[in-house]
Amino acid sequence: RQMVPHNNPSAPATSANSIVPINGEKVRFEIPRPGVNGAVPNVLAGKKFVLTGIFPEVGGGSGLDLGKERTKQMIESFGGRVTTGVSGKTNFVVVGKEPGASKVRQARARDIPL
Repeated sequence: RQMVPHNNPSAPATSANSIVPINGEKVRFEIPRPGVNGAVPNVLAGKKFVLTGIFPEVGGGSGLDLGKERTKQMIESFGGRVTTGVSGKTNFVVVGKEPGASKVRQARARDIPL
């Protein structure tokens, strides 16, 4: 998960921005978009992902869905596909905070990168 620092700290937060603590400082991050700031379009084409856990750094949603929809949108914007369960066709499992032990265990058993 790569996030690009936003260059203008006074810019208003939008749905594509999040403010996250890093080393005790609040830092504004912009979620990468294909073709912007060197982010390569379709770099994830043909790859299948499973998300587990929450992604508060990305923002949006609440409870067990915290940040998942934005993370899914980010992956899909780069050509990847997000599925709900680990299978032999899964290329990567993206692990957030408080991940589901079952998905992590299944990925490890299949040697799928976490």
